[in-house]
Amino acid sequence: MNRTGNLPKFLTTCFAAAAITIGTAAHAQDGWTELASENNITISAQLQECGGASFYVVRIENSGETPLNVGYTLTLADAPVIPPISDSRIVDGGASVEGECGNAGNTLTVMTFPTANTIEKLTATLSVSE
Repeated sequence: MNRTGNLPKFLTTCFAAAAITIGTAAHAQDGWTELASENNITISAQLQECGGASFYVVRIENSGETPLNVGYTLTLADAPVIPPISDSRIVDGGASVEGECGNAGNTLTVMTFPTANTIEKLTATLSVSE
């Protein structure tokens, strides 16, 4: 510390950079990739394998305090036989809903396709209302 009781600027910068690095690593570690966000709603996805097949599992999170009606459309690029999937869910404040690996009947679960098997191939659009 210097005479004014503050950390030197160099150390302050180092601590700030370390905090950013830790925050980024924590987000990457949870394995979810953000696809879209709007009005306290974030839609994320990750690839999961189960039953010998690979699926995109999608999670919708509401960081607000009130329940919201979330309309969404999931589109898989380079998979012409899989049409866009549209649905809506009510997501309570501070809660999330997500798909279930292997449950193709759940509109938050999308089977991969040989030409569409990376997270970059899945896109999402949102419409949020109360």
